[in-house]
Formats: sequence, C-alpha cells, structure tokens
Amino acid sequence: MNQWGVIWSVRDSFIAGLFATLELFITAALAALIIGIVLCYFSEYQKK
Repeated sequence: MNQWGVIWSVRDSFIAGLFATLELFITAALAALIIGIVLCYFSEYQKK
C-alpha cells in the first residue's frame, strides 16, 4: 500500500485531526491578539 493509500484509508481521522489543529491555531491566535491589544492599551494609556 502506498503512502497516499494509508492516508486515504484513515481520512476521517486525518481530517478530524486537521480541523482540531486549525481550531487550536485560531483560538491561540485570537487569544494572543486580545492579550496584545490589552497590553498595548495599558502601556500606551497608563498614568504617567
């Protein structure tokens, strides 16, 4: 069985893993964006 055949035979698991990875990436990117905005706000607008 070639390599593509192995992936094709477990495609449901492969696709589920791909979507889980994408979901984790998007969640982490949004969390980092929010943290960055909050830190930027606090560093720019703190009382001097």
